[in-house]
Amino acid sequence: MGFRRALDVCCIISRLAHARWMLLSGGSSPVGTPELGLPESKSAPPGQRADSYLP
Repeated sequence: MGFRRALDVCCIISRLAHARWMLLSGGSSPVGTPELGLPESKSAPPGQRADSYLP
């Protein structure tokens, strides 16, 4: 898979995610919100670094 194809697939996945949140929110928000069950971004735990030695 070339870089261009990988980038296209990422964009498609992003569009699908936005469409899902629009469907769940009734068309009011293209992103997940605390009202839809996601944690608020200010209270979310910090991200974890990936470990290349773990499967």
